[in-house]
Amino acid sequence: MQSHYRITVTSGKDNSDIIWDSGKVESGLSVHIPYDGPQLQPFTRYHWKVAVWDNHGNQITTASRTGSYFETGLLNTGWSGAQWIKPAGNKLRKDAVLLFRSEFNIKKEIESARIYSTALGIYDVFINSKRVGNISDNGKTTYDELKPGWTNYSKTLFYNTYDITPFLNKGGNAIGAVVSSGWWAGDIAHGEYGNPDLGFLALLRIKYTDGTIECITTHPDTWKSNDNGAITSADIYAGECYDARLESGWNSFGYDDTNWKRTEINHGFHGKITSFIGPRVQVRPELERFPVSCIKYNGSTPDAYGFGTIDTVEIYDAKKTVNLTKGDTAVYDMGQNMVGWIKFKVKGKRGTRVTFRFSEMLNDNGSISRGNDGPGGSLYRTILRTAKATLQYTLKGTPEGEIFRPSMTFFGFRYCDVSVTDDLSIESLKGEVVGTVNEEGSHFITNNDAVNKLYRNILWGQRGNFLSVPTDCPQRDERLGWTGDILAFCRAATYNADVNGFFCKWLGDVRDGQREDGAFYDLAPRVWGNEVGNAAWAEAALVVTWNTYLMYGDLRIIEENYDAMERFMQQRATQVFDGYKYNGGGITHGDWLAPEGNEPGKKRCIAVCFYAYSARLMQKISEVMAKYHGKKYEQKALEYKTLYTNIKKEFQTRYINSDGTLAQDGQTTYLLALKLDLFPDTQSANKAIVHLDSLIKSNDNRLGTGFVGTAIINQTLSECGLSETAYNLLLQRKNPSWLYSVDQGATTIWERWNGYTYESGFHPQISMNSFNHYAYGAVLEWMFRYMAGINPDIDNPGFKHITLSPHIDSRNAIPTGQERITYVDASYESHYGKISSSWKINKKNGNIKYDFTIPTNTTATVILHLQDKCNKIKCNQRSLDKVAGIVSHKTDNTKSIINLLPGKYSFTVSK
Repeated sequence: MQSHYRITVTSGKDNSDIIWDSGKVESGLSVHIPYDGPQLQPFTRYHWKVAVWDNHGNQITTASRTGSYFETGLLNTGWSGAQWIKPAGNKLRKDAVLLFRSEFNIKKEIESARIYSTALGIYDVFINSKRVGNISDNGKTTYDELKPGWTNYSKTLFYNTYDITPFLNKGGNAIGAVVSSGWWAGDIAHGEYGNPDLGFLALLRIKYTDGTIECITTHPDTWKSNDNGAITSADIYAGECYDARLESGWNSFGYDDTNWKRTEINHGFHGKITSFIGPRVQVRPELERFPVSCIKYNGSTPDAYGFGTIDTVEIYDAKKTVNLTKGDTAVYDMGQNMVGWIKFKVKGKRGTRVTFRFSEMLNDNGSISRGNDGPGGSLYRTILRTAKATLQYTLKGTPEGEIFRPSMTFFGFRYCDVSVTDDLSIESLKGEVVGTVNEEGSHFITNNDAVNKLYRNILWGQRGNFLSVPTDCPQRDERLGWTGDILAFCRAATYNADVNGFFCKWLGDVRDGQREDGAFYDLAPRVWGNEVGNAAWAEAALVVTWNTYLMYGDLRIIEENYDAMERFMQQRATQVFDGYKYNGGGITHGDWLAPEGNEPGKKRCIAVCFYAYSARLMQKISEVMAKYHGKKYEQKALEYKTLYTNIKKEFQTRYINSDGTLAQDGQTTYLLALKLDLFPDTQSANKAIVHLDSLIKSNDNRLGTGFVGTAIINQTLSECGLSETAYNLLLQRKNPSWLYSVDQGATTIWERWNGYTYESGFHPQISMNSFNHYAYGAVLEWMFRYMAGINPDIDNPGFKHITLSPHIDSRNAIPTGQERITYVDASYESHYGKISSSWKINKKNGNIKYDFTIPTNTTATVILHLQDKCNKIKCNQRSLDKVAGIVSHKTDNTKSIINLLPGKYSFTVSK
């Protein structure tokens, strides 16, 4: 176990200048230790070194002084005269793509060079015709996509920093940028910023070996612009058009830009420009997809039921060359609903245009009564609404073939079809997954293939919708940061990947959109209408902040958001009406898409519950702040505790009948009241538990919940002692249930349980029927926390101390069509290291084997829930008293509590 650490930060040519030395600090913390030295200087590389001592006084770790470093950016120095630029003259069409360029000369030897750049729109930057990216120590370059990312542009815009030393030449050099509408001016902005001009801003800072500095900046006097590049149009919803015949050396030194337009200052941005926050959006090569099939067809044959089916010409091995002529269409199946784009190689005549369209589903048999929008086997696209989701490429006729992938848009798709204007060969095609690179390290496996598929579907849904912000869906004319979706899913997300930085960034978007009275908007970044302050949506600021702190232990996320959360609570306190003081937020959404109904009375009950939830969270958050920042926050914690008590009392008057039942009956209302301890006493709570169980069983062990209830149902059931019912829900195959969509062929989580069924076809609500909508994947939280039993400790967050308390499938009666879960194997990559938990039931004798891994410098409490007659415990085939690493243990008739040091442990519980 760690007993002390020491951190030193140095700078200077030989790293001899000590900037900060923490000294030898007595602490077991290994993560989230803030820098506490003097003000850092801009444009400076700092090296750091860490020494760690164990509890025996041994120094066991030291990081390399030269290999570990960070570098500061602009800080507060400004942009050295750089100006926002745009093309001079008339306003361009909305989907136009701009090119900017300038040239400069270098006369001295370069020591280092950096470019600091950003855009109003999505952009890429080039130096001497080479795309700028992140150069690793091994020389490999990775590229950031869809820069500078999506923020609330009325307040905040990110800039990117790149080392461009290898890109520059002594003598003449050229710098160029390409900018499209993106989230700033495209249809996805829904007019939030008016009809703004695109713009580009850059500072190229060169340090020479003689110590002098030269700055190359964007300025109307030295930059030109053009809108006649190879990318002829681009929009996130519409897609991208590329004409390879228009390729030129526009980003090379010496290019003739005589006919280019001059530029002028762009005055359109009035917010703050800050360095990039969080993980980047990139292509994720480890996830790339290759087609599992390709079908070529030419036309279709209608029938009496509607569109009929496609006329298949040939079925290809998807890895082979596909030859198309005018009138042919090829349909590629990637085998997985994904987000990103395709990369392809084609051969054909100059001027041949190839068009790719994207969709998540295929029409099944063309029947109109089944909701098809075209012949069976063709792309089903009506649910995209106005999004064109199309990629066009016009060939330049290169004999050896042409390779292309877009860069200014993205698609949510499993299928793409291809049509051409002349003979063409598609020699290769693959899907490149694009998204925020949140490091993944967890896994979850059971003996049930459908549950394993559900886990993969949840993971792919998160991958697709975590793209700069947590979006609701990635395919239609929406793709927005709805707060209710991530409120439901955020805890599950933290088990799938390291989303600490991702959520820190997004919570900045939430704060930027906070209304003056303290209400949070239902979207972050804020676009599309004025939905604000609605219950179970606006509270995401509190829920995401708390869950992120709990899972990662980074105090800064609470510190950064505390004032905004307080203003939110102050706004909630003003919602006094209808004779009640504690009404909570708005009721636009309620339990969105709940099968059991979502009438106004239920919505208001949910709003009151979430007000109580907010008060409890703010009490906990204030207690954490008091631990580090003093008595001021102790008083606030007491105030929020009192607020919760008062809300609870009014809730009981308003919603609990004289017989102890809720006035608003239903799965979701009972779940919330139980989760938030809103019943007056244990007896009434126990009656509520029985009633909730009966509600579920009388519904044939099916979900009646929408976004709100589904997010908490299984967790609350297990907390109430109803894990058997939770397993019944998990393993249900009828509609609505998690496995129902799995059985209908889903490869991600759907917006509707029955978005498509083999029996009836597509859901008739075509305007709201996404096939990649992660919210219902919130059950993964229960899978990790209760099936595998992996939980953080509120008093030692970030898994410094771990609770391992698996709930095995101990159902006495298995519903028809289900099977018992007899095996779970899960791991979670915490900031302290990998935590693993697995259990297996011996089918012959009923004995249970548990295996746990506790990472270095942590401790754990294992809670083994004992079954009737199965209560004899051994560890590593020995009695508990004889196992090194077991600090203490205590066993009663229902459970055994065992405290552990780091290591691997194998427990058996037998009869």
